[in-house]
Amino acid sequence: MSIRSLVAGIFRDLVGSSESETSAQQGSAIPKLSLSAGKSEIGSLEAVVAPAAKDIFSPVPPAAPSGQPQSGAAVGQLYEGFYGLSAKPFSLLPDADFLYLSKRHRAAVNMLEYGMVTQAGFIVITGEVGAGKTTVLRRYLKTIGPDVAVGVITNSSKGFGRLLTWVATAFEIDHGTRDQAKLYNRFVEFLLARYAEGKRTVLIIDEAQNFKAETLEELRMLSNVNNEKDQLLQIVLAGQPELLDTLKRPELRQFVQRIAVHCNLEPLDPTETARYIRHRLSVVGGAPTLFEDTACAAIFYFTGGIPRLINLLCDLAMVYAFSDELPKIGIESVIDAVKDRNSSGLSPFKPVPEDMTAEDLVAEIVKIRDQIKA
Repeated sequence: MSIRSLVAGIFRDLVGSSESETSAQQGSAIPKLSLSAGKSEIGSLEAVVAPAAKDIFSPVPPAAPSGQPQSGAAVGQLYEGFYGLSAKPFSLLPDADFLYLSKRHRAAVNMLEYGMVTQAGFIVITGEVGAGKTTVLRRYLKTIGPDVAVGVITNSSKGFGRLLTWVATAFEIDHGTRDQAKLYNRFVEFLLARYAEGKRTVLIIDEAQNFKAETLEELRMLSNVNNEKDQLLQIVLAGQPELLDTLKRPELRQFVQRIAVHCNLEPLDPTETARYIRHRLSVVGGAPTLFEDTACAAIFYFTGGIPRLINLLCDLAMVYAFSDELPKIGIESVIDAVKDRNSSGLSPFKPVPEDMTAEDLVAEIVKIRDQIKA
């Protein structure tokens, strides 16, 4: 018996569906079960909850006759077609077309636009890994007009090298010289030429948490090309919380004083997680109810509301539901996906304590479900 049947039975009792008379008569305590439980452990739990595991989730279509392939598992068929989607809704790529504007993401977009309009010298966007920083930047890049000259640095690794060379590369300025003074003069000439054309010059640096304090100070010095009246260069930094730790160092206090706009992207809450999932489904023509509320709650439980992790788990859960030809994605598909990923030893999802029973796990998820607003 699979973990999904066990959880489905427990879920039936928790949400108030008709209880199994057999389970009531047993009155036995449900043994503790981790998501990596062995067969003997699962077998002992099966006798307690099996009678309650029927008809909880949408029924699975009957199996095809022996010797015939399952219709939902035909070779080459993807879940997009099975669920009537025009494309994959939960890609890990930072696609601006899928950006869901939560309260904090909307604030980041608005603050970024405000900073650009008011000619802010430095704009900083921070957030945890996978919080959506790059997606916010991509959205801005899709909205810029011909009056903006933009350069983007995306690979600011710890072995970054000379900053000015990378800046010149971002703006396609000839940097075929080792003389940094000459290269700086070329950069200033580029800025003045754009200013004469009535254009603003914006430098965007992603993954800025990799910058050392010395590199950030060099960036501040580079911004000295701006004078009291004219803003020749605007700089946007996006990075993980480590960027904030670096900026708090005493030697960077002058840099911090030049930051006109800062926005920190927080994880989504349970309601935002559900709306995020429905939003991405709507972009590709999917039904907003494809993921049940309890599945959305389970996804929040295991991902903590981090958008990239939500995408990863939603995609896995859809594969599991599709393989069983389920018309909707329920809690059992989510838990199966997490269980298998956790067993691989390379899981980014929240681990389930070994002493937590399946009943306690579902109870926690139901509490989260009850927090989701329509």
